[in-house]
Amino acid sequence: MRTRRCLRMGMIYLLAVVVLPGTLASSRASADAGDATSAESSEPLGLSKFRVIDHNIEHRDSALRLAVEKALATRAQAITLQEVCFGQVRRLRRLHPDWTIAWMPGVVNDRCSERASLVSPVERQKSGNVAIWTGGGWGRTSTFAFTRQLDRGQHRGMACVTYRAGARVRICSVHLLSANEPVSRRIIRTAQAREVHRMTTEWVRADELVVVGGDFNAPPNKRALDYLYQFRGRGHFREALGRPDRGRDCRCKSQTTFDGGRTKIDYIFFSANRMTDTAARQLRVFRSLSDHHILSGWAYVDVGAQ
Repeated sequence: MRTRRCLRMGMIYLLAVVVLPGTLASSRASADAGDATSAESSEPLGLSKFRVIDHNIEHRDSALRLAVEKALATRAQAITLQEVCFGQVRRLRRLHPDWTIAWMPGVVNDRCSERASLVSPVERQKSGNVAIWTGGGWGRTSTFAFTRQLDRGQHRGMACVTYRAGARVRICSVHLLSANEPVSRRIIRTAQAREVHRMTTEWVRADELVVVGGDFNAPPNKRALDYLYQFRGRGHFREALGRPDRGRDCRCKSQTTFDGGRTKIDYIFFSANRMTDTAARQLRVFRSLSDHHILSGWAYVDVGAQ
């Protein structure tokens, strides 16, 4: 009897050794699932985490690919891109038919070309802004050209996607004129920012959640950004910040978004009308093969019915 009992105990031990790795893996998966559930349930009451990827891809396929990969990895609801060629937009639409993609062609750029195209050479050399909603292909698209441009060949403006998630949500991509040289360019850039303010004021007054990402070609302390920031400005927006601080606002230069020194000219903004005063926000910056960095930001927002 003692021998049989020992044999039985030995078999149980061997089975435990064989099953243990799988059991650990299963337990770890269950724990991860539990953590994910816990993380979702820890969201502030009535608020949802809204994730955005923004990137000026500088017409580079490699940079576009990295931005899309980052969006898929983070489950971003919105993607805002700048300096995107006609051919790149066409491929995005072909590869992601379940996304709503708006494109605002702004300028002709020699780096954009699409050989196998039925459109005119001028059309296929156009570069512009892209706004994407990744939650479905039935959103509405719209574009808005600025009245102030550097010359007649430019049509900079905003590309926007609108959809309903209880509230109406509007995602827009912006690319303001670079103002590196003459004073006249800075004046035009500020005028374009003022137009962004004018258009977004109407949407915020209608109680939409407005998300704006883009290359503003200006650091936070410049006058052009007065038209975006609610904090020490006349705008309607709160910025995705470097840390998930609650209720703290600043016009900080702490994060570099562009190569060549500590320069911050790219932003992700959320309209303050759909956020609480203590809403957590965060921004992370990743290097890319573009001269701009990838911005990955989120904020807790209210997308309940209006």
